[in-house]
Amino acid sequence: MAAQPTIKTELKSSLGLISLAGEFSGTSEDLVLNAYREVTKRGATKILLRFAEGFYINSAGIAILILMVSQANQANQKLGAVGLSPHFQKIFQLIGLTDYLDIYPTEEEAGKKL
Repeated sequence: MAAQPTIKTELKSSLGLISLAGEFSGTSEDLVLNAYREVTKRGATKILLRFAEGFYINSAGIAILILMVSQANQANQKLGAVGLSPHFQKIFQLIGLTDYLDIYPTEEEAGKKL
């Protein structure tokens, strides 16, 4: 049985944190984009995606992330990611997501560099 996707948002000054856990697919679009809109509406100029251990995303879910990244770029927001497994780090690199968001080893480092 697939782990249901969950998203939590938080704002630390101008840094919007979006924590993603579970399995994401095309049916997760509203969940992901609403989280992005929420932190943006609350004043985030930088966004850090926190991926939980065991996070999984299929190609339809990746398309949703690409849409969010595109919206963030249009809004001149900086993006980062933390907690990605080596497997998904490689996928993000192969599809070009790392051209638009940086992957950090720790949340602390992301907070300093974003």
